Amino acid sequence: LADGDECKKCVARGTAAASIASIVFTLLVACGVAAWAYNMPWRKEPYIGAILRFADRAVAYYVAVGLTPKLKILLSFYQVCIVLPTTYSARLSEKYTDWTYALSNVISIDWSGLILPAQCMPYANRLVVFATSPIGLIALLLLAGG
Repeated sequence: LADGDECKKCVARGTAAASIASIVFTLLVACGVAAWAYNMPWRKEPYIGAILRFADRAVAYYVAVGLTPKLKILLSFYQVCIVLPTTYSARLSEKYTDWTYALSNVISIDWSGLILPAQCMPYANRLVVFATSPIGLIALLLLAGG
């Protein structure tokens, strides 16, 4: 164990598989309910119509301003900033490293660590989970989108 990690008790594989299946099922149901609710004729109702009109305006603004390329550039810059000290073994000032490490800790998500502690799953299995998770997410979105 490194960086002050402590040993955690491993759960049974069946329990971990059930947790993963329940998370996937919950996401599918949530996406299905959202798609169903979006296609209902509720836009004329005063209590729901305002929320949906706001969502439509937000999406129109997002597209009109062109936020997708801007967010991609921001994400690329963030990725470069995070690996700069480790890739080039550069010693950077505290002003730089404090905010990049804080941001890195907030943003980094260890998907495999949500279900099983890191020491319970071999590195090869964790690598497969990390490598295939984007494909699974895309498949999940395609299934939910109909």
